[in-house]
Amino acid sequence: MLFRSPTGARRLLAALAACAMAVVLFARPAHAITLDEAKAQLETLGIELAQLEDELSVASSDLEATKAQIIDTEDAIEVKRGELTDAQGVLAESTRSTYKLGSFGLLDIIVNATSFEDLVSRIYYADAIQEAQADAVQTVRGLEQELEAKQAELVETRTAQEARLSEVEASVQEHTSKVQEAQALYDQLSAEEKARLAAEAAAQAQVNENGTNTNGLSNAVQAATGANGGEGQAANPAPSSPSAPSEPAQPSTPAPSRPSYDYSSGDPISIAMQFVGRVPYVYGGNSPEEGFDCSGMVCYVFRQLGLSLPRTTYGQISYLQDKGAWKTDISELNPGDIVFPHSGHVGIYAGDGMFIDAPKPGMTVQYRALYGFYGGGSVW
Repeated sequence: MLFRSPTGARRLLAALAACAMAVVLFARPAHAITLDEAKAQLETLGIELAQLEDELSVASSDLEATKAQIIDTEDAIEVKRGELTDAQGVLAESTRSTYKLGSFGLLDIIVNATSFEDLVSRIYYADAIQEAQADAVQTVRGLEQELEAKQAELVETRTAQEARLSEVEASVQEHTSKVQEAQALYDQLSAEEKARLAAEAAAQAQVNENGTNTNGLSNAVQAATGANGGEGQAANPAPSSPSAPSEPAQPSTPAPSRPSYDYSSGDPISIAMQFVGRVPYVYGGNSPEEGFDCSGMVCYVFRQLGLSLPRTTYGQISYLQDKGAWKTDISELNPGDIVFPHSGHVGIYAGDGMFIDAPKPGMTVQYRALYGFYGGGSVW
């Protein structure tokens, strides 16, 4: 015997038993989450996701407004530069004229006058030259000050834009984390449980004025299953930035089927449908390679058709209004028109109450239900 006492043997048996129990516990699969537990946790996650998605919708509208302000300010700066150049030319010409005619002192005017009428004329002419120079100088100074103020406004707006972008990127990261958590929960369920949950979620979908699904369970399930307008979802989403496109987080809208009608190649809808589920939202994005924001996608689509549109939603609204094409009744819209759920967002109307848009940071281009109607019209 290796052991001389019962105590040593008991200790060995106890140790072996503990090891055996550890092996059993280690080998036993983790307790699977119940459907009710998953449902409760997904509802909580879905509410948190909805809040984040609403924030991102507001942020993307804010950024669109900021983009419009930057463009307007840059245009105003160019106008002021032109006015300043013209005013500087007037001042230079006035100065040259005075130099050629010589300066008029009061004594010179009196001595050299040949008559009273000549004296009055000389005094008037000298005063007119001086007044013109003074006005030109004042105009130049005023325009210089206005130009400096506009340039300072542009710097301030861009600084605010950069700060807002940092907030958006942080929100996208948080959204991505919660989507991954919802996916992990959902993946623990059996196929039957997933089907039951998905059916319940689909029946509860609710969309608010920002295009966000506000039902917690439905929102979380759609995020977990990667609902994507029927185009599939890129894996491992990451936050988007203005300089580099990124893979989006899962959207929170139901996955509708593709349009029930056929479109010939080269129309706005067939062009835009190529980007659904594939091209991420990127603020300031103008192409499929870098990503799109909402107005950037619309501009790109119509540019392929030989049409140049203003770069912002506000500019596009003004464009339609100026050409008499603005419509406030959705029944007047035709597939291929541009449509605005609200003034800070735009997409391409696809008919049957659907539209194609680049919704918000953390999402790809979508084909989905039109959740609001501010106006729209044809650009043709």
